[in-house]
Amino acid sequence: PQGRIEVAPKEPSQLPPKPAPSPEAENGEIRLSPSSQSADTAAQEQLKAANSIYSRKMYDYAIMEYEKFLVTYPSAEGGDMAMFRLAESHRMLGNEEAARSGYERLLQEFRKGEFAGAAAYRLGEYLYADKKYDLALIQFRLAAAESAGDEVRLSAKYNAARALDRLKRPSEAARLYEEVSKV
Repeated sequence: PQGRIEVAPKEPSQLPPKPAPSPEAENGEIRLSPSSQSADTAAQEQLKAANSIYSRKMYDYAIMEYEKFLVTYPSAEGGDMAMFRLAESHRMLGNEEAARSGYERLLQEFRKGEFAGAAAYRLGEYLYADKKYDLALIQFRLAAAESAGDEVRLSAKYNAARALDRLKRPSEAARLYEEVSKV
């Protein structure tokens, strides 16, 4: 018939060899196996990548990587660091509301540790600027107790004294000012 092309079947010797069945596909079924990388290792690699981007001050990309880490590995070690640096990245980009809510979230989940202290300090700054001196005082006291660095601890005490001044509690403020002045 016209317009019809027929192709003769190839001889078995002319057919390409069949690929050997892979371990993933036997009998037409796909087998799934866990990754050879442990979840802990994968989490730490993700956090390391985010930290690398953060250290290069590429905050918009760091935000994406920290969010990915926090969503993918919600209970992994380093969550407090990731939350803090996520909030800091927002702050550095001028996203004040996102930064503030990030610090608040960190403090809801982690009340102890270096990053809790740093987040409390930042939140205290926001609250003080909003003239919420009683709430700022709470955050500066937490920062003074939990911060690892002497500089942050000292600054937190000074700002707590300033909040006490605004709250008309001069004797308490004077004690903190005295502590700061001794250093």
